[in-house]
This record gives sequence, structure tokens and C-alpha cells, in this order.
Amino acid sequence: MVVIVITYLYAYQDKIYTGITIAGIPVGGLAPRVVSEIFNNRVESILEDGLNFSFEGNSVNIPPALVATDPNLARPILYFEISQSVTLAYQYGRKDSLLKNFLDQYRAYKKGKKFNIQYFLNEDELLTILHLNFDELKKPPKN
Repeated sequence: MVVIVITYLYAYQDKIYTGITIAGIPVGGLAPRVVSEIFNNRVESILEDGLNFSFEGNSVNIPPALVATDPNLARPILYFEISQSVTLAYQYGRKDSLLKNFLDQYRAYKKGKKFNIQYFLNEDELLTILHLNFDELKKPPKN
């Protein structure tokens, strides 16, 4: 039994444990660097394409960061904390006592462990932009 545990720990020495998912994607058995690349590629397409919103046949595309003439004035609307999310997944089953780590690894293997992508959404800025683009579509209330 001890040999099995040591072999398992050695096999996952630099990998995320089996059963762990990030944003619904299984990442168990992968190195954190590989997982970061996967999610950075996905986020890159979101950042390139922008955020699309539609209302009553009208649509608007909002870039995740509004660019200003002065780079210090650029206002981020959305950004992702990929490295933080991957680190949380990698640390699961590693950061506590030996017994707690073993139990976490076992639970992840048997039942799975889900992590989300950490992100920041500037809701106030997003709502302001949406109001600017869609306010004329509001219908006045009828009596």
C-alpha cells in the first residue's frame, strides 16, 4: 500500500491530481503550465472577439478593455486570473496536512473537484456601456 501511495505521489509530483476540473474541463494529470496555456488560448479568443450583446435585434460588441489615448486611463471591463485559478487547482491535495491532503486527493479521484476560472467583471462600466447602446430601445410605459 505504501508503494502505491508513493508511486501515485511521484507520478503527480508536478501535475494536477486526477478528478480536478477547471471551468468544466478535466485537467487532472496535466502540468500547471499546460493548463495555463489551454486557458490562455481560450481567453485570448474572448479578448480578441470582445463581448457581444444583443437586444431586440440590435447588437453591440464591447472590447474587454476600453482603450484610452492615455494607457493609464484604460478601463478594464473583464479580465481573467488564469494563473490564480490554475494554482488553486494544483494546490488542492497539497497545501494541508498529510492526512487532509490524502483525503482531498481521494475525494477528487472518487467524486471530482470543481474549480472556476477567477475573473473580474467591471459591472458598473459594462452597464454604462449597455445603457448608452440600448437605452433608445426602451419603450415608454403605457398607462
